[in-house]
Amino acid sequence: MRTLEIPEVMPRSTRPIAQRFTGNALRHHGVRATVGLAISGVLLWLMLRSIDSDELLRTLGSASLTWVAMALAIYWVELALRAQRWRTILQPVHEFSFAPVASSLLVGYSANNVLPARLGELFRADFIGRRYGISRLSAIGTIFIERLLDMAVVVACAAAGVLWTMNQQASPSSPDVRRMLIAGLLAGSLLVGLASAFAVVMTAYSPRWL
Repeated sequence: MRTLEIPEVMPRSTRPIAQRFTGNALRHHGVRATVGLAISGVLLWLMLRSIDSDELLRTLGSASLTWVAMALAIYWVELALRAQRWRTILQPVHEFSFAPVASSLLVGYSANNVLPARLGELFRADFIGRRYGISRLSAIGTIFIERLLDMAVVVACAAAGVLWTMNQQASPSSPDVRRMLIAGLLAGSLLVGLASAFAVVMTAYSPRWL
């Protein structure tokens, strides 16, 4: 009896498909990088075209490298502290390591240099929400808490400066002004506390898709 030969079905190789997707991804990232570099170049040119190059070179030549290095070191330490603070505030939402929080913070600060009205803060919330799958509303709540903490520090420094100035002047009306200042600080602290509690609740219980 004659037997039928069934041809063996070979699985299709997925290598060309993978290579195609990889090539598309590389081209996509290449286009994004090119557009980003072009925009950065245009913005840098717009910033530098109104600067006197000779005056800029004289100013840079007279600068102390020691102070410049110290300023850069302090700046990066300050950024690291801000990233760690935001990471702590984000803990009710998601447990992050330091690197993703720091990168998102730098992205937001970079956007603030380009966008008006500090819209980089919203860009930062959208960036960390899209990239790491957390609620954008929660991220905005944590940024709101950051701004409240910054406001509290500024108010405390201003109050300390005003009290020191009044003590130096020793004016007759300084006790009344001091009482008014203390009352204002207490009211401001109460408002900051209430707003912080609201932001914490919004951060912890907002839906993840927002």
